Amino acid sequence: MSPSTTRPAALLAALLLAPLFLAACPPGTSAAALQWTLPVGGETWTAGTTHTVEWSGGVPSWSVNVQVIRLIPFQVAGAVALGTSNDGFASWTIPAGLAPGVYQLYVEEVGLNDYTYGPEFTVATTPPCATGCTAVAVAMPVFEPPAGACGPDDASAMAAAQAYSLQQLATACPGGTTLDPASIVTDVTILPVGVCLPGYGGPVVAEASSVACCCAIPTPATERTWGRLKSAYR
Repeated sequence: MSPSTTRPAALLAALLLAPLFLAACPPGTSAAALQWTLPVGGETWTAGTTHTVEWSGGVPSWSVNVQVIRLIPFQVAGAVALGTSNDGFASWTIPAGLAPGVYQLYVEEVGLNDYTYGPEFTVATTPPCATGCTAVAVAMPVFEPPAGACGPDDASAMAAAQAYSLQQLATACPGGTTLDPASIVTDVTILPVGVCLPGYGGPVVAEASSVACCCAIPTPATERTWGRLKSAYR
């Protein structure tokens, strides 16, 4: 389904509530239509990772609800934020047990004065950890506005964000365990609105989130020396 497709029930609600929206909007208040800016559509995000979601428009002084919609079957699959301020972004940790499939995000001003569905993206399953290993996850720090690694272009910013995430992941394992390199999955995303973490610079901001498995460090084999048996054969 195209991201711009309007669902019949939602369209009916919009038509019924439009007069209320116009009447309730304070005089002189900017009320640009809500629209999604992140995800942009087509992303594959891994269950267990954390992502910034961003939108624009709506009345700044009103609260919004941000929810997750699963397309097949069509249903509300969870909430990102309920009754949050309309500052244009929220942090979403995708539940590790969220079923894989195609999803959309939905943002509405509280009271359904304005709303919009986001473009479609895919949620992939969290890679399973081997028996005896522990799952760990790291994400960019959540600041106001969102912060990420910056660079002069998309590729540089994304590479910096990935390196930052892997650096954080290296310290995430509890004592006596170490990362299984084959288990690491990192999602990297460009942020339309964000600021640079200390030590990074450039016009492009990217964030990254990683999941991996920490496994017990094997005990080194004990070396036993029995001495040298000397025999002489004639």
